[in-house]
Amino acid sequence: MRPTYKVKGEDNTCIAQWTRPAKPSNSGSQPNGAGRGAKRFFRKALSSLLGNGVPRVINVDKNLAYPAAVEALKEEGVLPRRVRLR
Repeated sequence: MRPTYKVKGEDNTCIAQWTRPAKPSNSGSQPNGAGRGAKRFFRKALSSLLGNGVPRVINVDKNLAYPAAVEALKEEGVLPRRVRLR
């Protein structure tokens, strides 16, 4: 099953949705770029929020790729340091 990423607004409406493409069957369980999909998704979701500002809190599930992706975006300056991940 392919993971689906979603971004919801404060009123619980879906702002962005993205499904990760299927991996080749011969790949390992954790490819070297495991967090690239999450990082790409956050970039896409944040670009769709132009005019609405940056969220102060990002709620996610227990996927381990999310914290690494958010930290990388903070280091690159895409997300401000004040944005919390929970």
